[in-house]
Amino acid sequence: MDAWLVRFKAGIASATVVVAPVSGSVSANPAKINCSQNTVLAWVSKETVEADMSGMSPVPTSGEKTISPRQTTTYQLTASGPGGVVKPSTTVEVNPVVQSSLDVSSAEVSYRRIGDKVIEQGSTTLNWSASNADSVSLDPGGSVEPSGTKSFTLSPTQTGNGSVDEEFKYTLNAANACGGSDIKTVAVHLKGSIEPIPTVLLQSVFFPTAYPTKDDPDLGLLRSQQEVLTTLATGFKQYLEYDPEAKLSLGGYTDERGSDELNQSLSEMRAQRVKEFLASQGIAAEKIDATGYGKQKQLDKAAISDLQTNNPNQAPENRARDSRANWLAYNRRVDIILIPTNAESQRFYPNQAPDSEILWQRPQPPRSKVEANN
Repeated sequence: MDAWLVRFKAGIASATVVVAPVSGSVSANPAKINCSQNTVLAWVSKETVEADMSGMSPVPTSGEKTISPRQTTTYQLTASGPGGVVKPSTTVEVNPVVQSSLDVSSAEVSYRRIGDKVIEQGSTTLNWSASNADSVSLDPGGSVEPSGTKSFTLSPTQTGNGSVDEEFKYTLNAANACGGSDIKTVAVHLKGSIEPIPTVLLQSVFFPTAYPTKDDPDLGLLRSQQEVLTTLATGFKQYLEYDPEAKLSLGGYTDERGSDELNQSLSEMRAQRVKEFLASQGIAAEKIDATGYGKQKQLDKAAISDLQTNNPNQAPENRARDSRANWLAYNRRVDIILIPTNAESQRFYPNQAPDSEILWQRPQPPRSKVEANN
């Protein structure tokens, strides 16, 4: 028997000493872990003189130790003593698999810039999670917690005017010390436009002699001048997207003929008529200030001569020679100023307009002709 060992002999006499067998056990709690988790390795041995644990030898004959293996590992206890040797073992299973997810709240966002002002700038929110990972990072973004959310405001890389259609990619990298890793990528489309500052075509508007009248305050804004205002209104409404605080300031004027009182009233009616027409084109009335200046602030003849010289629409020869008629015609107008830029309307006379003869003539034109071109 292994447990009975002969100690000595004396002649024909002998004696035996009982030696207990060596015993031992080893266990891990828990026996299955994720990467970087801990488990407690415990062992017990009896009748042991020397104990050895694979990967940690030597060890006390009994004890426990917290360990964090990086891969599935079998731990074997070798316990030896007079009673023999035993080699119990246990296996710790390590799960190296990283699982992650990455999604985006909006896969398509909008962007719009007019001039130097961003009118619309979309954002999106990334949502992510990663399990069994020691390090988690977003590209772009850097290191992050294993789970979380992060919002990104997107701007195009292009700087010039034009349509915007760009793709932005976000990548989640998750890894652990056990060699496990996972990568997730999402794409976000940025769509929109970069636009120049809208052009507001500012041109002064001209009226026939003595129009409008108190009896017919709507009469006198001829067709060619309505077209000028229609173009202006289109540009101004677009400009309001760039500067919602912008306004138009109208100044009505008359030529020098007539009394101060009559001309003050006439200039106010002209400014008011222009305001009403612009309002009919969709511009809010509160965006338009209208003031009449009567026959104050007359353009002098030198200024008008300069305007005539530089006017891209040259006057017919018969009109060009009549400097007084030109001077009077240039002063029957409404000037327009864009606030807050203080850009002023060009005062070039509409010499080539089909109704320019009615606008230009010195005497008050017949009502029928004005109505026909109103």
